[in-house]
Amino acid sequence: MSGDGNGRVKRPHPMKRAQAGPGPLRDLKDLLYELYEIAECPTLDEITAKIQETDNDDLVINGAPRRDTIRRYIASPEVPPSQADTVAIAVALARLAPGAWDGRDSEGDLVRRVRKLWIEARRYAPAGLPVKDAVDPRAFEVHPAIDAGPPQDGTPLPVLPPYIERAHDLPLREIVQAAAAGRNQVAVLVGSSSTGKTRACWEAIRTLPGWRLWHPINPTPAEAFLQELPSVAPHTVMWLNEIQQYLDGNETDAGERVAAGLREFLRDPRRGPVLVLGTAWPDYWTTLTRSSAGPDPHARNHEPPSDPHAQARKLLSSAQLIRIPDSFTPQELQTLRSAASTDPRLEEAAIRANDGEITQYLAAGPALLESYHAAGAAAQAVVHAAMDARRLGHGPYLSRAFLKRAAWGYLTGSQRDRLGDRWFTGAMDDCTEFIRNAPGMLARKTSPPWQTADGELYRLADYLEQYDRRTRPLRSAPTSLWEAASFAPTPTDQVALADAAEKRQHRRRARDLYTLAADAGDPVAMTRLAWLHRFSGEPQDAETRYHQALRRGIADPYDRSSILGSLGDLRSEAGDLPAAEDFYRGALNAYPDNSAACEGLMRTLELQGDHDGADAIALAASAADHSSPFGLLAKLVELRCESGHPESATAVAVAAVRTGDTSGLLKLGDHYTNSAPEAAEAFYTQAAEHGDTSALYQLASLREKAGDLDGAEAYYRQRLEGDPDDWSTLTSWARMREDAGDLDGAESLYRQYLEGHPENGYISAQLAKLCEHRGDVEQAVVLYERAGDAGTALLELGRLHEQTGHQSSARELYHRYLSKDLFTENSSFLYRNRIQWRMDGGDLAGALTMCEVAVEVLSQKELNEDIAEIVTELGRLRERIGDNAGAEDAYRRAAEGGNSSAVWYLSRLRETSGETDTATAIERDGLDGDHTTQDD
Repeated sequence: MSGDGNGRVKRPHPMKRAQAGPGPLRDLKDLLYELYEIAECPTLDEITAKIQETDNDDLVINGAPRRDTIRRYIASPEVPPSQADTVAIAVALARLAPGAWDGRDSEGDLVRRVRKLWIEARRYAPAGLPVKDAVDPRAFEVHPAIDAGPPQDGTPLPVLPPYIERAHDLPLREIVQAAAAGRNQVAVLVGSSSTGKTRACWEAIRTLPGWRLWHPINPTPAEAFLQELPSVAPHTVMWLNEIQQYLDGNETDAGERVAAGLREFLRDPRRGPVLVLGTAWPDYWTTLTRSSAGPDPHARNHEPPSDPHAQARKLLSSAQLIRIPDSFTPQELQTLRSAASTDPRLEEAAIRANDGEITQYLAAGPALLESYHAAGAAAQAVVHAAMDARRLGHGPYLSRAFLKRAAWGYLTGSQRDRLGDRWFTGAMDDCTEFIRNAPGMLARKTSPPWQTADGELYRLADYLEQYDRRTRPLRSAPTSLWEAASFAPTPTDQVALADAAEKRQHRRRARDLYTLAADAGDPVAMTRLAWLHRFSGEPQDAETRYHQALRRGIADPYDRSSILGSLGDLRSEAGDLPAAEDFYRGALNAYPDNSAACEGLMRTLELQGDHDGADAIALAASAADHSSPFGLLAKLVELRCESGHPESATAVAVAAVRTGDTSGLLKLGDHYTNSAPEAAEAFYTQAAEHGDTSALYQLASLREKAGDLDGAEAYYRQRLEGDPDDWSTLTSWARMREDAGDLDGAESLYRQYLEGHPENGYISAQLAKLCEHRGDVEQAVVLYERAGDAGTALLELGRLHEQTGHQSSARELYHRYLSKDLFTENSSFLYRNRIQWRMDGGDLAGALTMCEVAVEVLSQKELNEDIAEIVTELGRLRERIGDNAGAEDAYRRAAEGGNSSAVWYLSRLRETSGETDTATAIERDGLDGDHTTQDD
C-alpha cells in the first residue's frame, strides 16, 4: 500500500456493489457485500489473510481463493465458479467483524445460506437465450425471402440473402455500440410492412455474441413480458418486434404496465446494460406517442382527459426513433446490384422490384397482393375475416374454426349457392399456399404456444394486414365474425372482440362475448361485464361480477386495487359508506398509488363526518403533488363548498399553502367568481402572493369582467414579466383589446411579441386573423404563410384560398395539415371544430371539402378513430342538406369505426323520421337495436 507522505498508510477505495439482476445471484452478491460492509470494507489482503488463518481442522473454510478471485466474487456480476471459495469468503468476512455479526445467523446457518444461494444462482436461467445460439431468424419474426432458384454453381442458399446496408443501419449500429459499452439503450424502428425493420435489428445484434436475446411471446407478448421481466439479466437484448403488442393493451392496462415496468427497469442501474429493440408500423407509432388533447391551461374546472398511453408515450419519448423508408436510395440500389451476382434472390429483386421497394419484393409483398386480388370468393372471404378480426383487436393467431364460421358472412347468397362441400378446405389451401418459398396469405402455426381444439392456428401476412388497414378502414364486420368469437383460441381474444363490439356500440354482442369469456374464467371479462352492468343501472349484478373476478385470484396488485375501488364506488352509491370505506382501504392496501380509491376514501370519510381524516388524505396528497388543479385538495375544497361548508374548505386550503399547494385557494376563487367576485379576487390574490402565476390570469379575467381593463392589463403584464415567452397570456390580453374595439392596441401587442419571438407561428396566425378581421386579406395571407404549420394557420389559409376560388390549393393545405408528422389528437379536434364552424356559418360546401380531404388523407394514415370522427361530421352535413340516407350511412360507418356519438346522431335521425321505438332501441342497445340492419 502507498503512503500519504506523512507516514500513514492509505486504504484503497472500497469495492463497489455487484450490479446483478434480480434473482438468487443478486441475493448472493448482496449477502457477500453486506458482510463486506459489516466488516468495514477490509482490504483484499486482510480477507486473504483471514482465510489463510484456518487450519486443517476447520471444517467450514476449505476454499483458498486468491486476491483477484475475492474481488470478482464480491464485486463482479458473474456467478462464482467455486462454492467452496464463495463460502470461504463469506465466513472470513463474518469472522473479520465478530461483534457486528452477533445476533445474526450462526456461522453454520450462514454457510448453509451461502451454499443454498450459490446452488440456486448456478441453476438460475436468465430470460432468453445467448445471441450466439439464435441461429434461425425466422424464429424472431424476420421475413423469409422468396425462392428465386439455386445459384448457378448449385450451392445451397442461406435462409436470408446477403444484407445490404442502408442509411438507417449507421444510427442503429451506434446504438448497439453504446449498449455494448455499458449504457442502456432503447431504439424503435418505424416503417411500413416488409421494409426491413426486423432484418436490420437481426443484423445489428450479431455484434453482441456474449449477450442474451429475449423475445417474450407466450401466452401473449404483454403477459410474457410482465411475467419474465424480473428474470432479465444485464447484457440482454429485449426483442420487442411489433412493439404495439407489448404497449397497446386492447383497452386493458397491460400495455401501460409493460411500459411502466420497463421504465422502472431502465432506471435501476443494477439491471443494465440492456438493449431494447422495437419495431412498429407508422400508425401504431402514432397511436402510442400522440399526445392527448390537454385542458385549457386557464380552465380549472375540467378533469384531465383520458390518456390510455401515458406510460408508453413517456417510455417512447426517450427512445431513439429510426425511420425506415419504403424504398432504397439510388446509392443503395447500386450497392444491391453489385452484390446481386452472389444471390439469385437479390438479382431478381434488383431487376423486377418497382420504385426501389426491394425488401417488400424479397418478402413477396407484391406477390401476396397479386394472390389476394386473384383469389376466389371463398379464399377472399377467409382473408377478409382474418383482416377484420385483426383490425378489431383479435390476437395474431386465429383458429381454423374461427375462420370457417366468420368467413361465411363475407360471401353473397349466390356465392354460397355455388360452393361445394369442401369449400373451406379448398379456400384454406389457397390461403396457405407458399408464394415463391415465402409464407402465403395465411401462415400455418403448427406448434402454437397454446393449444386449440383442432391444434391449428393461422396468422395473416402482415403485408396484407397493413394493406387492409389502408384500404378498408371503416368496413362493417358481418354478424358471422362476432358469432365466430366463440371459436377464438383464448378468452383474451374473445375479450378483445367484445371490447371492439362495445366500442362500436354493438352492446348486446359485447355483453354476449364478455359473458362467454367470463364463463371460461377470464377475470378481465368479468370486470368488463361488471362495468356494463354498473352503467346499465344494474349495480347488484356489477358487484356479483366484481366479486367473481376477485375469487378467481387477481395476482396483479393494480388490477385487484381497481376492482376493490369499483366495489367501493358501488357501495358508496348505495349509501353503504362503512362498507365503501373498507373497500377503498383494501384498494389502497393492494396498490397505494390508486388515486381514484384515494379520492373515494376521502369523499367517504367526508360524508361520514370524519373531516380530520379527509383533511389528512388531501394534505398528504397535496404534499406529494403540489398545486394540481385536479388533485385531492382541490376536490375536497370543491366538495365542501358544494355541501355548504366554505369555512372548513377555506381552512384546509390555507393549511395546504404551507406545503406549497395553492390549488385550494384557486378552487375557492373559482367557487366565488360569480357569486362573490370580491372574495374570489382575495383568494386569487393570496395564491398569486404564494407564487402561483396562473392566479394572475384569473385576476385579469375578473378585472375584465368588472370592466376594469386597466386593472386586467396590469395583471396580464405582471404575468408576462414573470414569463416573457407565455404567448397564451399575450393572446388573451390582445383578444381583450380586440373585444374592446382597440384593434391597433391588439396589433401592437402581437407585433411587439413577434419582434422578440419571430419564430412563433401561433402569434403570427393570431395577427393574421386580426388583419383578416380588418379586411387586409393580402397581409393575412402573408402572415398565415409565415406561421407555417403552427396552430390552425394552414386551415385558415386553406379557407382563404377556397374563398378566392383556388380549390386545389386549399385541398393541398388541408392535406398538409393532416400530414403524419403534424397530426395530433388536439389538431384532430381543431380540424373538426373548423368543419363545425363552417357548417354553423352556412358554408356547407367548404365543410364538405374539409370532410372529403380528411377521409382521403386519414384513410392512408390508418388513424381510424379520427376518420370516424370526421365521418360523423360528414353525416351531420348530409343531414343538414336533407340527405338522410347519406347521413345514416355516414353515422353507421363512423360507429363501426369506434365513434360513439355517431350512434346518438343515428338515434336522433330515427326519432325525427317518426321511428320512435327504433330510436329508443338504438339508445339502449346501440347498433344492435336498429332492426333495419341486415344480418348475414
